[in-house]
Amino acid sequence: MLLDVLAAMWCAGWTTVAAHGVWRRSVRPPSGRPASSRTVRVAARVERVETPRESGTPDGSGIPVVVAFQDPATGERLLLPTAGARNGRLDAAWVGRAVTVRFPAGRPYDFRVEDPSTGRTRRATLPAAAACLAWAGLTAWLVVRDGGAWALLGFGALLAALAARGATANSRTGRRRARLLATAQTATGRIVGSWQFTFHDADGNPHPRHLPVVTFTTADARTVTAVRRPYAATTHPHTLGAEVPVHYAPTDPAILAFDPRADRHAYGCGTALLTALSLAATAAALTGLTLLTRG
Repeated sequence: MLLDVLAAMWCAGWTTVAAHGVWRRSVRPPSGRPASSRTVRVAARVERVETPRESGTPDGSGIPVVVAFQDPATGERLLLPTAGARNGRLDAAWVGRAVTVRFPAGRPYDFRVEDPSTGRTRRATLPAAAACLAWAGLTAWLVVRDGGAWALLGFGALLAALAARGATANSRTGRRRARLLATAQTATGRIVGSWQFTFHDADGNPHPRHLPVVTFTTADARTVTAVRRPYAATTHPHTLGAEVPVHYAPTDPAILAFDPRADRHAYGCGTALLTALSLAATAAALTGLTLLTRG
């Protein structure tokens, strides 16, 4: 009885969070929100690119820059530096690059910069995560009550949906990069940093990886500083000052690769693995459904 109540509270709570997130982002008109709760999005410009650190953990901070934008509420023009992950991240920057910043109304100093080259949006992240937690809670309750077939069906369906979404996003990104790099120009870049991050395997063993930070000059004299993530990671630190060929899209130098063919291969492999995972999870879900219908 207690388990039923806890499961109901868990599922109802996370379902409410998911529904509220969808309503707030898609249904409720912005004018219906209190001014203090609105998120303001304004155009911004990179005014200065700071010197990136030569080594250390990247921790999502990206290339340090100073951005300029205007607070529409006061008309004040602000010049603010990004201060690590709390202000968002740019993986590529040059003076004059157009970006977007968002901040709570009346609090422009709490801004976050958005990278236009990623093509990603996080507006649905919270509702989707909440819905997954509600589904996982419901599945766990059904497993405890009625047996393991629900685990195959519930968790298999959840994993299949997440993997399929990841495969679609990865494929879309890979196709966009391939299209832009098809007319790539080549410049000689210089490695100015080798950032380190560490991931742990299933046994908890640490595996350090290093990401190259490179600077290069485009044909129209823009000096670009960029960090290559994540497929350019290596097990050894990069040699500072080393020269490397950089292939970049003329219309958007933030789209770059050291080897376009390897870049396409990496995205293709990622999409294939996620697709295979989605198919395997779908098979598990169908197996669970078959066991339930026969039982």
